[in-house]
Amino acid sequence: MEVNPNSEPLATPASDSTPGGSGPGLETERGVDPRAIDHADAAWLAKGSAIVLAGGFIGQAFQFACQIALARLLGPAQFGLYGIGWTLFRLVGPFAAMGLNAGVIYGASVAGASDTGRRRDVLVQSLALGLLAGGVVGLIAYVAAPSLSTEVFGKNELTVVLRGFALGLPLLTAMTVASASTKLTLSMVYSTITEALIQPGLNLLLIVVAVHFMSEGLVGAIVATVLSYAVALMAGLAFVFTLFGPVLRSGHKMKWRVNELLAFSLPASIAAAFINLINRVDRLVIGAFLSASQVGIYQAASQTSTLFDIVPNVFNNVIGTRVADLHASRDRERLESLYKLGAKWSFYLTMPAFLVVCAAPGAVMEVLYGEHYRAGAWPLVIMCLGLMSDAVVGAASPILIFSGNQRLAGTISTGALISAVVLNFVLVPRLGLIGGAISTALAEGGMLGGLLLAVKLRLDLWPYDRRWLKGLIAAGCTALALGLLRSGFGSIVRSELLPNLLLAGGTFWAVLFLLGFDPEDTRFFFPGSR
Repeated sequence: MEVNPNSEPLATPASDSTPGGSGPGLETERGVDPRAIDHADAAWLAKGSAIVLAGGFIGQAFQFACQIALARLLGPAQFGLYGIGWTLFRLVGPFAAMGLNAGVIYGASVAGASDTGRRRDVLVQSLALGLLAGGVVGLIAYVAAPSLSTEVFGKNELTVVLRGFALGLPLLTAMTVASASTKLTLSMVYSTITEALIQPGLNLLLIVVAVHFMSEGLVGAIVATVLSYAVALMAGLAFVFTLFGPVLRSGHKMKWRVNELLAFSLPASIAAAFINLINRVDRLVIGAFLSASQVGIYQAASQTSTLFDIVPNVFNNVIGTRVADLHASRDRERLESLYKLGAKWSFYLTMPAFLVVCAAPGAVMEVLYGEHYRAGAWPLVIMCLGLMSDAVVGAASPILIFSGNQRLAGTISTGALISAVVLNFVLVPRLGLIGGAISTALAEGGMLGGLLLAVKLRLDLWPYDRRWLKGLIAAGCTALALGLLRSGFGSIVRSELLPNLLLAGGTFWAVLFLLGFDPEDTRFFFPGSR
């Protein structure tokens, strides 16, 4: 829901859609029918996630198209070099941002509605610190690039790649904080435009121009990526100054807030950065042990598997903006309702595509990247299996972090990261691409299971109930239908995506329809219904 930025930039949503007059941030009235709470949560979550979901799919499509274009234009070897640099860039970014993208939301949200001085301090100091931290880490990475290229990866030509991405680090960190700041309006529009549309869309355009039309090759691809982050940063800052103009012009004397910002953001950054690292450390280990061509194949499979993170991330981001408020007001019923709804809808929206990947992984790789990348089929299946746990577990991570349990979340992600590193170093030299995929899937699943258990033990919240039975039956029927299709037509359907997609989507949703949608589902999938 949009909020007028000129009056209450950090206001909570209005309660006009809440049955019984209980606003989203207020104590739930005793005796309120849980089904009414579900309806209210469904309406808010549907509104909040619709734009993010659409933007997320478009943004991921842009990123996906970038990877496909680079894979085809550069070839496996150079694409592998780009993949190593891109992976390091996306890994180091969250560390360099120091969790300030979460800190700015938490720090400004706890201020009173009239405390414009504190809000201004949090916004300004978070943005400045994010830019400064990114610049320092980028400088270190630039200087260390030759050593990393030769001594760690054994690829001299990687130096120019790492240095190019190092120049983009301050742009990435500042853009991340600026984008997060716009979420304080409780509108996801501005962050979606910045991160899901402008950056990846412009990146795709510039890559096509630089690599295809100007024949600049690998260097042109890196320059295009860095420029896209520069433009996205400018857009993010423009949104911040537009949305929070009255706050930024506050006449209160500025106070030093960095210490309290970092007290929250640094533990939160460990959880977020380590979760991010778990999904990418396999690419680095494979880059150290295997050839550039194999790295390129694995990069393509890994990038494809991230499609299954789109939907869970959308719900996690939307729900995360509300956790601190609901937890502070002890509105446990509404928080658990959002938790259940987000997990269930993530499962519904990802399961059909996951079953298609399991049924025809080779076709997925060949159709998207070409026949040379078909060797990534089984690693793709294994990595998708690990990422599907994200859809099943739901918003456990943001619930822990924004309920003040960020240290516990960091501890769990640290343990999972250590497991991922050890498993990769043990399995990659022995099993190659399959070893990297198994290591990542085990670490991812173990971490998300730990987060799920921690939310249950610490907050007594659980995302599952009998309503999940319908989704499980639909998934089982879909898997059976795909199996019958494969056994009846053999290799014909294994090389074709369209029949598998049509059958999976049609079967899953038909079974759900026949079993009957839950009342709150109609508020999400059919917004006009009552």
